[in-house]
Amino acid sequence: MDKTFYNTMLYDFYGELLSEKQKQIYEMYYLFNYSLAEVSERIGISRQGVRESILKSEKTLQNYEQKLSLIADYLAKKQEVQQLSSKIDEIASNCRTRPNCDFGPLLNEIKAYLLNSIE
Repeated sequence: MDKTFYNTMLYDFYGELLSEKQKQIYEMYYLFNYSLAEVSERIGISRQGVRESILKSEKTLQNYEQKLSLIADYLAKKQEVQQLSSKIDEIASNCRTRPNCDFGPLLNEIKAYLLNSIE
């Protein structure tokens, strides 16, 4: 998984547990794609201070994930839902070829429910 994407996911799951200053710096760097120099200028601290804050925040968020595994659980559930969705498509496809098979709408409803459950 891409490092930036992973760090964004960490923030989505655990970001509220950071201090306001850490959140501000983390958001500027990862979410708004500011450079260290840009964050430094806007916040009023050195580039090194920005970098240290980012590293500390990353470590804090990674520790939360190690203890709670919310992202790992989410990704596992997402994969399971995608597999179920594929099976539902397969069943619906087989149903279309059989006369008097009216499970199509129900299958589509189940699939939509599953896909919505992981958003």
